[in-house]
Amino acid sequence: MNLSIGQGWTLVTPLQIANILAMIVNDGVVYRPYLLKQVRDAQTGKIISETKPEILHRSYVKPETFEFVRKAMRLVITDGTAQYVITSKEVEAAGKTGTGEISNEDSYHSWFAAFAPYEPENPKDRVVMVVLVEADTESESYEWWSPKAGNAILQGIFAGESYEEVVDSLGLWYLKENPAP
Repeated sequence: MNLSIGQGWTLVTPLQIANILAMIVNDGVVYRPYLLKQVRDAQTGKIISETKPEILHRSYVKPETFEFVRKAMRLVITDGTAQYVITSKEVEAAGKTGTGEISNEDSYHSWFAAFAPYEPENPKDRVVMVVLVEADTESESYEWWSPKAGNAILQGIFAGESYEEVVDSLGLWYLKENPAP
């Protein structure tokens, strides 16, 4: 029973979660993941080589099912566990928070997987991200660092802001070198 909620012996990497999320976003089409989109000449900026999308699998799941999952993930942001953490006004996102058990009792990994924009004009404008913050086994406290980091990443990407600008825009004063509330 615990496998159904990702507990127990379920083992996945952030890249595997990102690919699953991309499949949901792409109505069941699974692409080969890659880490490098282009190689450019450092002097001219000319593209030397470029990765092309490669379809690995097409799901037989109905598109309506993927639409339902995307709507549920949007509700996580608007009415669910992430509603107080995902505060960027730059983009409508959809996502899922997660808590991964580790062998230490009361220690958990913090997960956040998201995509944005929720309903883009151009589907190629969507970004999928997965943030994993490993448990601090020395502390019994649990913070929502993954969704908090995800919020900052979304703000940076869609507002075109630097780290310092994101900290100011989102009121993350405690992340400054000399914080002053």
